[in-house]
Amino acid sequence: MATHVDSKALAGIAVFIALAAFASPYLTGNVAATVDNLDLVASDVTVPARILASVEFQPTFKVSNVGTAGISSTIYKYEILRGTQLFTSSTETFTIIGGREQIVELPRNIYLPAGTYTLRVTVDPYNYYAEVSEANNVAQTEFTVV
Repeated sequence: MATHVDSKALAGIAVFIALAAFASPYLTGNVAATVDNLDLVASDVTVPARILASVEFQPTFKVSNVGTAGISSTIYKYEILRGTQLFTSSTETFTIIGGREQIVELPRNIYLPAGTYTLRVTVDPYNYYAEVSEANNVAQTEFTVV
């Protein structure tokens, strides 16, 4: 015996399946699967191997955007500490595309007297952007000026 297939019923089933597929990330809490996201990661803070007192040097750090959303401009902050004393600090801006990484050069006009220092870099220090993780925004290194 032949069965009759109702085209309206098939269309209704297709619409239901499409809606279920679209809505499932929202229902399960896995929204990042369907919308752009942003996650800035600071790492690899580097300074020259030998830094002389009162001689200009230029540190760098790597920033990665492991999310998919690009940003037109954001801030990074660097701090140079001598022990617990803040020796110098500045905020600067940079741009990074989603899914990319780049080396950021700090300003060249850094001059320090002899001593041991910590250079700490924080991307998006004022949390302007909602990120997947805020815990990976800081990187630092210790160095000596002779």
